[in-house]
Amino acid sequence: MMGLRISAWGIRRLSVALALVVTFALAGGWASLPARAGGGGTVAIPVSVSATGEIEVERVAVIDPRSLPAPILTAHRGSRPLRVADPAAYLQMKSALESGAIVPGLPSLLSTPSTTTPKVVTSFSGLAAAESCGGCEPPDTQVAAGPAHVFEVDNVRGQIFDKSGIAMASFDLNTFFNLSTNLFTSDPRIRFDTISMRWFVTLLSLDGSELTTSHNGFINIAVSTDSDPTHAFNVYQIETPLSLPDQPALGFSDDKVVTSANAFACTANCNVGGFQGNLVFVWNKAQLLAGAPSVAVKSFGPPADGTDSIIQPAKSRTSTSTLFMVSANGSNLDIWTLDGVPGVGGGTMRMIASAAINTLSLPPRAKQKGSQESLDTSDTRIQDAVFRDGQLWASADTGCVPAGDSMLRSCMRFIQVTTSNLSVAQDFDFGTSGSYYYYPSIDLDADDNLLTAFTRSSTAELPSAYIDARRSTDPVDTLGTPVLFQAGVASYSSTNNPPRWGDYSGAGIDPADETSVWVAAENTTAGANVNWGTSIAKATIPTGSPSATPTPGLGVMHVSPTQLQFHEVAVNSFKNKSLKIKNKGKGDLHVTIGSLAPPFSVAGSGAFTIPKGQMTKAAIRFAPAATGTASQTLNITSDDPSLPMQSVNAIGIGK
Repeated sequence: MMGLRISAWGIRRLSVALALVVTFALAGGWASLPARAGGGGTVAIPVSVSATGEIEVERVAVIDPRSLPAPILTAHRGSRPLRVADPAAYLQMKSALESGAIVPGLPSLLSTPSTTTPKVVTSFSGLAAAESCGGCEPPDTQVAAGPAHVFEVDNVRGQIFDKSGIAMASFDLNTFFNLSTNLFTSDPRIRFDTISMRWFVTLLSLDGSELTTSHNGFINIAVSTDSDPTHAFNVYQIETPLSLPDQPALGFSDDKVVTSANAFACTANCNVGGFQGNLVFVWNKAQLLAGAPSVAVKSFGPPADGTDSIIQPAKSRTSTSTLFMVSANGSNLDIWTLDGVPGVGGGTMRMIASAAINTLSLPPRAKQKGSQESLDTSDTRIQDAVFRDGQLWASADTGCVPAGDSMLRSCMRFIQVTTSNLSVAQDFDFGTSGSYYYYPSIDLDADDNLLTAFTRSSTAELPSAYIDARRSTDPVDTLGTPVLFQAGVASYSSTNNPPRWGDYSGAGIDPADETSVWVAAENTTAGANVNWGTSIAKATIPTGSPSATPTPGLGVMHVSPTQLQFHEVAVNSFKNKSLKIKNKGKGDLHVTIGSLAPPFSVAGSGAFTIPKGQMTKAAIRFAPAATGTASQTLNITSDDPSLPMQSVNAIGIGK
């Protein structure tokens, strides 16, 4: 077992059937903490203690999205006030900004649009309030793309689409994370990692059905077993005793996955506690990818720093063993690095730079057409972060006076850091006269071009979903021309005062076409109350005139079956199963079949070409040398642009 730093933070150890007692070795003695789940028995699990801050988290479930029941809607589950360090000061400032009583003392660094204009390749409707959660707000919109799927999560539902927008699976996130349907859950995040070709999904949960009846928080993380999100996920959970880990963020590098959050005390209950500081959990990525029964995790905080701005880990799009993170407070940008791996030398976290940036100002509420209700645009916390090719980008909300305007508006801030010398290369606000921009998400394409999704509204425009972009070669401190991909259809009405929006949008690179980014943003739909919807789009930056050279035909790979179930095979004997790989495209398909380790093997592994319309077979053998269950994943890659890799799961039992 790995060591556990004893603080206000701990770990929940779960068994599917039993309530567990977690036992810590403390200075030669023993102390027991009961798990909150009820049950018919207890099991004592010793956990050694060290000063490294490492803990070990057990896998709590293996979930197959295809087997999940239809979503169970619970009215307003997931709704809660915006959590800030000083609620009274925040509301007072927002109210003053709304009335126009405060004029910014320093001018913002304003961006003028460049000639870059993104293109919407395809778009379709995502989840909406009525179908998702029976009236919760805000949706916390998130989206990611895999080789063949688009996966959206919000409060508190998940939906998997193919890339034409056809829904393939829809489920309640409580069920997906193996949680009771009556527990309070919120703040999902989703990422597709192009380094490992896996999906990561996180969710905040509490130990009660409401904030007022809860005392402990949990961060749940689900990790796919391959690149297909309709296949199985391994689920893990870590507890934050007597604390609510608000808006848990999610990032990754080559060897680490990070979840971070703002912690609020749940001493009386989770509705009234004060701010405790930042919290960071660093997970051993290799163990998560392997679906290990237990995973080494290192914790930092709270407080991991002395500010009230969340530490946002970056999604890494090119190889890096260092995981970069950023947080912003006023005129400071803190840049954090994580090196090392939990369970392998412990891992470390350092804040290695605090760079000056233009002051982030609290954004005013966003006005909307047809209503006197203005939408809450949150604060200046970092919304999203991405690393690629030595550049770290971050996005945030801020207040600025756009060019040609005389009023403070909610604007978007974009910051670029060159990681080789930790210098700020770009730092600019984007806004246009008369309009309000809020909740920008970001990602970088293969050419290091930035694409962003957000909501825009004004007294002449309903809350609508937009994209924008900048080429890596554009003049510094500029963003392109915003492009609408879903107009709002009504003014927004809310059960909260002020109306909740956000708390963030989504963006994820397309691993099958890294010139494109899939985005999701919030817009209004028809309805009299809590009428938010989400829209999903594939966006790109046009490269100019098309080539006069005809595009050659492309191969299309189809693999069947995707699971080889050998069942029971006697030790020292074997069983073979056949795998079919067919080219359904209009050109040659270049295929590489990977290898498997004993007790599995592949006859026909290696690289070869399948002409259009043809099929080849590979023989998979299971030859157990010992009793017990064995499973492995065989990866098959090709130059099929829409589905470059498919995975086949092989499972057998030695008897």
